[in-house]
Amino acid sequence: MKLHLNPLRTYPRLIAFFFLVLFMAIGAILFAGFFPIARVNSSWVLAKDLDRTMQIADYYYRAIQQAYGLKDPEEKPTKEDLQAEVLTSLIEDQLISEGVRRETGNNYEEVFQSRLAEQLNDEELLQAGMALYGLSYDDFVREVLSPSVRADILESRLYVNSSTLDDWLRSEKGRADIQIFSSSYFWNGDLVEAGKK
Repeated sequence: MKLHLNPLRTYPRLIAFFFLVLFMAIGAILFAGFFPIARVNSSWVLAKDLDRTMQIADYYYRAIQQAYGLKDPEEKPTKEDLQAEVLTSLIEDQLISEGVRRETGNNYEEVFQSRLAEQLNDEELLQAGMALYGLSYDDFVREVLSPSVRADILESRLYVNSSTLDDWLRSEKGRADIQIFSSSYFWNGDLVEAGKK
């Protein structure tokens, strides 16, 4: 017995099912933050990175407040201003990462792992850092220690050339192709600002 499908009834259902799956996938991506909020040269800064770094910064700030008995300032910065600062730091981290790779060339992984291993041997630093940032060992290494190590490597390379990391960053920001994909923020050539350009 031959099965006959009525195209007038079958295709619209298949198309509807396809679009339902597509919209669900897009919704999941947006909900999880897997969409770019900025581009730094050929690299992306994802919304989930911004959210995660905001959480880490908030935990760190609260830990410092508690440790030193500090009170909230009378004029607290807005959430948008804080996000702009965090987004600026993520862009700077990306520029530093690219700079370290250029400076070290094929030796990047060896230099990075060697410098990271030195830091990982300091158990007190690890425990204090994990407590201060409220992170697990792996998260602390990935989110805090690795960017710090990359900055240290680049800074030591720049020192040999009688330059500073601040000067290098200022110069890199001027040359870099940086775009922000949010109407709430803009890149002013040096940092991210909240609001419209």
